Amino acid sequence: MKKLKVAGVALVALVVLFLGIGLVLPSEVVVTRDIVISAKPEVIFPHLNGPKPLLAWSPWAKRDPNATWTFEGPESGVGAKYSWSGNDDVGTGSQTITAVVQNKRVETSLDFGESGPATAWFELEPQGENTRVIWGLRSELGRPLGGWIGLMMDGFVGKDYEEGLANLKQLVER
Repeated sequence: MKKLKVAGVALVALVVLFLGIGLVLPSEVVVTRDIVISAKPEVIFPHLNGPKPLLAWSPWAKRDPNATWTFEGPESGVGAKYSWSGNDDVGTGSQTITAVVQNKRVETSLDFGESGPATAWFELEPQGENTRVIWGLRSELGRPLGGWIGLMMDGFVGKDYEEGLANLKQLVER
């Protein structure tokens, strides 16, 4: 009986410690990746400024050939939106372009349903004849569990962003 009581106290202490650390971890997560592409911003920009061109290089578009994609609003620019529904790798959600600075930046609002909203962006930084493309994600995950999820987000999203940027580079440099 005494061992059971000690185990119970230890378990409660671990839960309190887990939650306590979660309260001091950042509730906002930011993930970014970048790549240098041998092209000017005006060549790359059209691949970022609309849902259909984005799907041509998106790492998620290839993961479920049976996913459904629906499009709303304009073909490109502010208000262009697409929604998707697919397997566990793709999930469900929507993405809407919310702000555009021609040949420099595209911002989007992401809605993943139950897991909440996020903001993503693409920035184009000219570097001579090349362009550095930055792909970023920002999300407010809340506390205390969000802090722990935030620690893992780079691992969840980072590799996908790297794959997508490599696909974009290959597409543009062809």
